[in-house]
Amino acid sequence: MTADHHEIWSQVLKNVEERIPRESFLTWFGPLKLLEASNGVLNIGVPNQFFYEFLETHYRRQISAALEEVASGDYRIQYQIIQDRETEEPAIESKSSQSFPSLAKGYDERTRLNPRYTFENFIEGDGNSFAKAAALAVAEAPGKTPFNPLFIYGLTGLGKTHLLQAVGNFSLANSRTGRILFVTSEKFMNDFIFSIKAYKTTDFSRFYRTVDLFLLDDVQFFQGKERTQLEFFHTFNSLYQAGKQIVLTSDRPRSY
Repeated sequence: MTADHHEIWSQVLKNVEERIPRESFLTWFGPLKLLEASNGVLNIGVPNQFFYEFLETHYRRQISAALEEVASGDYRIQYQIIQDRETEEPAIESKSSQSFPSLAKGYDERTRLNPRYTFENFIEGDGNSFAKAAALAVAEAPGKTPFNPLFIYGLTGLGKTHLLQAVGNFSLANSRTGRILFVTSEKFMNDFIFSIKAYKTTDFSRFYRTVDLFLLDDVQFFQGKERTQLEFFHTFNSLYQAGKQIVLTSDRPRSY
C-alpha cells in the first residue's frame, strides 16, 4: 500500500466531512481505518456489522461522490469488520449511565422509576381522564390490552411523565410484569452513542430489548436524529414482536 492510497483515503474523508454535520462525521467516520489497497480497492476497516450497515444505508452516496471526485472512479471501497484488541475495550470513564447491566431483578435503581409518581397522587381532570384510564389498564395487564403501544400526548407540564412512571410503579408494586425500564429519550440516545464509541452495541441491544415494560419519555426529541431513530425502530420492533408493553410520551402529536 503506497502513500498515494493513504492520500486518496484522507481526501475522501475530508470531502465527506464537508458534506455532513461534524458530529455525524466524528461518530461514523472517526473509527474507520484504511487497512490495505490493491487492484483499485480500498479495504476499509469498520468496528462492527452495525457500522457497516449504517454507512451503506446513510452515507453510501456521499462516500461514492467523494471517491469519484478524488480518484475519478478508479477506486471502489470494500468494508471489513475488524477486531482490534487495543481498542476493543477502550478506557471509558466509569459511570452508571454508561453501563448496560442485566435487568434480571424486579425493582432497583436500574428501573429509574420515581416512587412518588403513582396513580393515587395523579391529579385527574377532564383533559386527562382517558389517558389515566388507558395507562391504568396497561399497568394492570401489560402487553394484554389494545393499548400497545400506548402513546400519551400532551403539552409540557400536564403530567405525562407522572402518568408514565405511574404505569411502571403500579406494575412493579403488583407484580404485573417482570423487567421494567423507564428512560428519557436523552438517556436512550446517550446510551446508544456511548455503545457505538465503546464497541458495546451488543450490550446496548441486550439491555434495551430484554425488558417487559418499556417506558420512554419525550420521544419527540428523536426528531432529526436519524441514527437514534433507526436504533429506536429496531428496539421498538423487537419488543413489539415479542409482545412486550411499550408506553411513549410526547409533547407533539404523532405527525411530527
